[in-house]
Amino acid sequence: MTAVRVERAVPAPPREVFAHFWSIESLREGWPSITGFAILHEDGAHQEARMTVLRDGAVEDIRIIRFRRGLDIEFFNPEPPPMMTWHRGAWRFRPIAGGCLITAEREYDLRRRDRETESQLLDRELSFQDALEARLAEILASFHPGEAACCSSI
Repeated sequence: MTAVRVERAVPAPPREVFAHFWSIESLREGWPSITGFAILHEDGAHQEARMTVLRDGAVEDIRIIRFRRGLDIEFFNPEPPPMMTWHRGAWRFRPIAGGCLITAEREYDLRRRDRETESQLLDRELSFQDALEARLAEILASFHPGEAACCSSI
């Protein structure tokens, strides 16, 4: 299992930031690789959806289940992305002086490719982790982009 955690402070109240991330349309602003999204169920505490994601030139159809737990959004993919054997994560929103600390957490296992050695898998895992950290940082930075200069990554 690989775990990734990225944090960013923003000058906005946690409830406002939570609402932005609960809304898939708002979240898509910072994640342009989401090319489609269909909500299958939403009741304010649970959300089931299908996302179409463009990754490495391939189109992926991903099912996601999200849960609202206070000011946290926890999620998992019952059908993980094709390159993974499982995937889950969370968006967490904590009050801090002057705003909100957003934490993006991901846990996943990459699927081993045919004839892939342990060394090759490790190299691919490190590369994937770096790319995921960068992608999460971009998503976090998309919230209040006009104010990004005042908030440093943590």
